[in-house]
This record gives sequence, structure tokens and C-alpha cells, in this order.
Amino acid sequence: MKTHKIISFLVITLMFISCNSNINQPDIPLLYNGIVVSESVPDFNQNSSLSKSNSANAKIEQEPPYGTVYGHESDPDNVYLSYGGETLPQGAWADQVYQETYKTILFGNTSGSFSSLSTVTILSPVDCYYLDSSGNWIEVSSDVTVQTTSVRTSSNGTCVIQSNNKCDIGEGGGVG
Repeated sequence: MKTHKIISFLVITLMFISCNSNINQPDIPLLYNGIVVSESVPDFNQNSSLSKSNSANAKIEQEPPYGTVYGHESDPDNVYLSYGGETLPQGAWADQVYQETYKTILFGNTSGSFSSLSTVTILSPVDCYYLDSSGNWIEVSSDVTVQTTSVRTSSNGTCVIQSNNKCDIGEGGGVG
């Protein structure tokens, strides 16, 4: 009788384990505009790295919401998942798959541009400007939320831009 209980217990345990293993279906890949998002750090040329190097025009916040992605115009077939702190040279972009708000830090002589009029919160601005709907560059001296297609910094400028739209990183400066 004892042996029968032990065998029954083992059979039930094995059935439970095998049923649970069937529940773990393969993960659905994260897609951005039809491209599978790579969860590995990009292995670009050393001088144009989008990983965590020190030289950049912009940087993704340290703890972005899941689904924050980035890439570079020179590599349009690849999109990378941000884990935070990735640096973005000129020609790079950042976006959010789930339209969550994320932050990008702009350094000196950098622009963050949007393909259409976007709601952007500008935080901690220093020598920072945004393009208003009339085409004028407006200097920002304190935290503000604006409708714009571009934010720029001068050579000594910096700011944090917060948005849920794709932000293209380019050369700034020359604002005035």
C-alpha cells in the first residue's frame, strides 16, 4: 500500500511538471515598425557606437520604460532595446514602442527633432531653445511643456526632453 502511494505521488508530480512546461510558450518578439527589436547591445564601429560610450550628442535616461528603442539612420534594418544610459550620436534616434513617455538628455550643440508637432516637456534647460509654431526659436530658462517639432541646445547647453514620440538626434547650435 505504501509503494502504491509513493508511485501515485510520483506520477502526479511528473504530470504536474510536464503540464507546467507546456504553459511556457515562446516569447512573442518585440516589434518596432515591423522590425524585430534586438535585445543585445549593438556592435557598431567603435567611433559611432550607440552603446554606453562617453562621446555623444544625447543619451537615453538611466531607467527608461520597457519598449524604449533606438537606432541609427546608417543602420535602418536594426532596432535596439534600451536598458538605459545608451549614448546617441548625430543621426541616431529614440522612440517608444508602447507610446510611453521616455526621457532623452541633449548635450551641447544638439537638436532633438520630431516628424510632426509633438508635446514635449523640457527639463533642466541650460542654453536651450524650442521651435514654436510660427517658426521662431524660443529660449527656455525653466521646466516647461511645449508643442514643437524641434528642441536645440547651444555649445554650452543641455536639457532633458520628455516625450512619447520618435526623437531624431542632430546637430544643434546656431540658435538665435
